Amino acid sequence: SLNDKTPKGTILRSIAIFTAMELCGSFLTGETGPRTTAKNFKVFCTSKYMPQRYHRVAELLLSIFRNGVTHSYIPKGAAHLSSDEGCRNIHLEFFDSGLCVFVPTFAEDITIAIKEFAGDLRSDPVMQQNYIKVFNDLDAAGKKDYIDFISRNKISVRQDVKFSGDISVSL
Repeated sequence: SLNDKTPKGTILRSIAIFTAMELCGSFLTGETGPRTTAKNFKVFCTSKYMPQRYHRVAELLLSIFRNGVTHSYIPKGAAHLSSDEGCRNIHLEFFDSGLCVFVPTFAEDITIAIKEFAGDLRSDPVMQQNYIKVFNDLDAAGKKDYIDFISRNKISVRQDVKFSGDISVSL
């Protein structure tokens, strides 16, 4: 759970948070793909949905936290992710060793932001168009990669079983 209060899973919760922020940003911009991730993250981080205190550190959260955790599975130097209760009152404060992010507070703030965002998404036609566009783009890119892979590797596909995955994109 994003709201787990124990230190176990700090990095995993962080990865989920950063991914969720980036995905929500893609729904705001209507863009997805390799050269859109930084923009999408920053757009959501500085949006009306996020508490103001995150706006001033959006670029830093992207560079030392999101990029470190997403690409290397650990934050870069000067990025201190913590679930230690002693860090609750120093969330997003700057120290000579780096920026402290108290992950339980971060998770709570993001959960509230995403719930508010989801409410607007369900009622705003432009946001819904972006949402559908992003999923259509991802669907097309994934199908192309799949077809290329099975073709390149001369794989014959089964046609005897029909099923669908567990992920639903309906609002």
